[in-house]
Order: sequence, then C-alpha cells, then structure tokens
Amino acid sequence: SSPAVASDRISIHSMGHMTPALSPQNLLSCDTRNQRGCSGGRLDGAWWYLRRRGVVTDECYPFTSQQSQPAAAPCMMHSRSTGRGKRQATARCPNPQTHSNEIYQSTPAYRLSSSRFEIMKELMENGPVQAILEVHEDFFMYKSGIYRHTPVAEGKGPKHQRHGTHSVKITGWGEEQLPDGQTLKYWTAANSWGTAWGEGGHFRIARGVNECEVETFVVGVWGRVSMEDMPHK
Repeated sequence: SSPAVASDRISIHSMGHMTPALSPQNLLSCDTRNQRGCSGGRLDGAWWYLRRRGVVTDECYPFTSQQSQPAAAPCMMHSRSTGRGKRQATARCPNPQTHSNEIYQSTPAYRLSSSRFEIMKELMENGPVQAILEVHEDFFMYKSGIYRHTPVAEGKGPKHQRHGTHSVKITGWGEEQLPDGQTLKYWTAANSWGTAWGEGGHFRIARGVNECEVETFVVGVWGRVSMEDMPHK
C-alpha cells in the first residue's frame, strides 16, 4: 500500500498537476534489503526507498505476478542523484511502450496517534493514510459489508487463527444505519489483492474500536513536490 498512498499524496500536494500511479513492482523488485517481496517486508524500508531512491509509474514498470515469474524479479530501474534530494532514472522503462521514466519520491513518513479523530482529521486535510491490519482467516473470505473479525478457525490451532499483518490504505469513513436504529461506524479502505476481492478491491472495517489493530499503527507522508514540478503560466 506504500506506493498507493504515495501516489495519492503526490497528486493532492501538487494540486492535481502530478497524478502518478506509482509502481508496486519497482518497489518489490528494487527495495530488497530485509524485504520479502510479495510475502511481506518492513514498512520503514519501503518508505526509506520511496524517500531516498523513488519509483517510476506503474505504466513504466508494470506489475509481474508471481505465477508468471516464480523467481524474484530482478530490479530493472535505477536512478542517480541530481542534487537537492532529487533523482533521475538511468534506465529505460521495462515497458517498451512507455518512454516517461520520471522518478517520484516522498518525504519521510510520520506516525499518527491511534485516536480516530486524529486519523479522520489527517484524511480530511492531507489525504489517504497507511494502516497495519492484523489479518485473520476470515479476512480472506470477505465479500462485502462492514468487516469485524469472526473466529471461523476457532479450535483449529493458533496457526489457523492469525495470518500475520498486512498494510492497507485508509481512504475515508462513514456510517451505516441498521433497521433497529443502531449506527455502525466504519473506515473505508483499499486492499492490494485485486478488484475481484471484497467490494471491488476495497473494504469497510469497524471504526473507533481498533478492529484487528487497524488504528494502532497509522502513517501519513508528503509527496516530494517542488515548484519546479508545477507548471508555469
């Protein structure tokens, strides 16, 4: 979710002048220190790479599924410093149909408190945030609605009850009124498992109760946008 959050933040902070969809494959293939590709890795390493090295767009460096390329894909994009923290690509796009190999970067990520009000304020003022979610067996089976963990694997042993952690992009919040008058509060979030999963690749999860630790570790970031990046009249 790091490239997805950075993409949105760059678009917002450039006031729509820069609208890149950053490449997850660039990050997966090139940020390899203490990382495990699609099997997971360290968020601080991902944000360090986005800040210090940067990535190109998804169009330039498209995603390669593990099925079509079982071995770890080698890094096919490199860059060099051009001064003042900016970088320039030194390789052509892996996608030969695209020639724009501009490097996009972020500033250091910053952590928010676990207060739902602070998270909502950040979403309103600065855009989507990244959150770490505890993933249980039932999350893989999510189809629609407001997710709350249901222990479907109870009695099957610890290894079936928790599958680790996963980063997602929180995009907003809402409320749903039930027929009995009860109000359910939720976050809206984007997952990275494709549009066939959940609500078109998105999901809703209970808000304000730290469901699956989703409010425990939340970060924001600024896109590295300078006056040089903005169009001049």
